[in-house]
Amino acid sequence: MTALAVAALGLAGAWLLPRPLAAARWPYRFPRAGIAAWMLLFPATVGALLAAGLTMALHLLSKGPGPEHMGGPVLDGAIAVSEVLLVLAGLAAVSTTVHRATVARRTHLRDLFLVARPTAHTGVVVVEAGVPAAYAVPGRHGAVVLTTAARDALSRPELAAVLEHERAHLRARHDRLLTVTGTFATAAPWVPAARIGHRSLRMLAEMHADDAAARRTSPFTTATALVKLAGTAAPSTGLGVTGTDVAVRVQRLLDRAAEPRVPGRWPMVLGLAGLAALASVPFEVLVVALA
Repeated sequence: MTALAVAALGLAGAWLLPRPLAAARWPYRFPRAGIAAWMLLFPATVGALLAAGLTMALHLLSKGPGPEHMGGPVLDGAIAVSEVLLVLAGLAAVSTTVHRATVARRTHLRDLFLVARPTAHTGVVVVEAGVPAAYAVPGRHGAVVLTTAARDALSRPELAAVLEHERAHLRARHDRLLTVTGTFATAAPWVPAARIGHRSLRMLAEMHADDAAARRTSPFTTATALVKLAGTAAPSTGLGVTGTDVAVRVQRLLDRAAEPRVPGRWPMVLGLAGLAALASVPFEVLVVALA
């Protein structure tokens, strides 16, 4: 397989695979597996493009253009240089975004601790406010934040569900994943893998946290907590319990409450196996190029 064919495979995957994956139902039944699927899509698409560029660059530097290169030395060199520049630009954009997000969260936490009060729950602070809100601020000294209005609106089991939801965000470090994918979605919204991937991962991260809350309490209790806090917002530095797609998530929890057994693991297994096979292609290409 030529480097150009690998690059074409990566481009086709970046445009054709995101919509079927976003439309599949199994990621919503198994959010953690769904997150893994989107993370496999990255090396299967962007990784293929990078592997193709590096293969061309390595071949040109060591042996010059070979018969397997369809474009000749000029085209191969141009593609290789473009991909290297694209990679460097992407790394710079992600690094800048992560740094800005980290600074913003530290500033938010510093300001928050000036007005917040600790609670009996470890890592949870409460802020006097008449608007219900619950969110997590990630970081080394991250915290779960509740307003007094949210605390008063929730029953004790619902409060436990909300706290477990936010702790799940902090444990899984969903902020890192969403910061990186959000950077790509902002920089290249015309690429379906970037735009659709970020939107789907936001929902899957919330569903993953919902499942943690449901295991701690019950799907019905988690659903009622979401309904009570629906319409509330979190600061951009935090991950709110009602961050996205509340209606879909509530219906999913109610379905889970009615039918606790989760069917249909085979589509998940087949989907992950197929994406893992695609994701291995760039590595195989690089191994051959370095041999």
